[in-house]
Amino acid sequence: TGTWAMLIDNRSKVGAGSVLLGDPREFSGVASRAGLGGAGTLDGVMGFFLKAASWLGIGGMDIVKDSPWWTRSRMLPVVLLTERSLDGSGRGVALTARTGSLLGDFEGMTSFMTRPLHWGGPEKTPLRMVHTYAEVRGARPLGNSGLHYGGELASAMAWVTEGQGSSLRFRFFVGEVNWGPGELDAELEAGKWAALDCDADILLDESEELSGQPLW
Repeated sequence: TGTWAMLIDNRSKVGAGSVLLGDPREFSGVASRAGLGGAGTLDGVMGFFLKAASWLGIGGMDIVKDSPWWTRSRMLPVVLLTERSLDGSGRGVALTARTGSLLGDFEGMTSFMTRPLHWGGPEKTPLRMVHTYAEVRGARPLGNSGLHYGGELASAMAWVTEGQGSSLRFRFFVGEVNWGPGELDAELEAGKWAALDCDADILLDESEELSGQPLW
């Protein structure tokens, strides 16, 4: 049947497993929240500039108009929501930035050696994982997306080593995107993000080619 994605037109239905695409007209705000798309981190002068622009209400991508178009096209953040709370707060992981490291670069790994480690957002966290396996001990489902979040790394490694799961159905992250009380609800209401439900295969795609990323 192929991969699919659908726009969520009712904000009350946005929750764990939903994907948020930053609005180009709100570039400074969404980038300050979740990073520079494929570039990830907000360290240094660019991070300070974006946060200042957001605070001053200077929003659109015209503030990076001097960058090549192919660079601008990869700057908008894409976030997988892992949590949305009743107080309007939330958490998620950015989907489009890599750290440059592989899991095999770290001690203690017996599986996932060639899997890339992604930059999940500006808030520091231990290693996180998104995958399709309810069998991983401690993992929790992300709504009806077909994805699961977290769980015990040892359980995930055993699941793959025993041949029951595929390492290609896991994505690994350090860092996350956080919204405080009321902040996520306010940004959704202001139209800073377009929310979608997506096929799990789209969200697990780690292609760096635009042809491999039909949404972004």
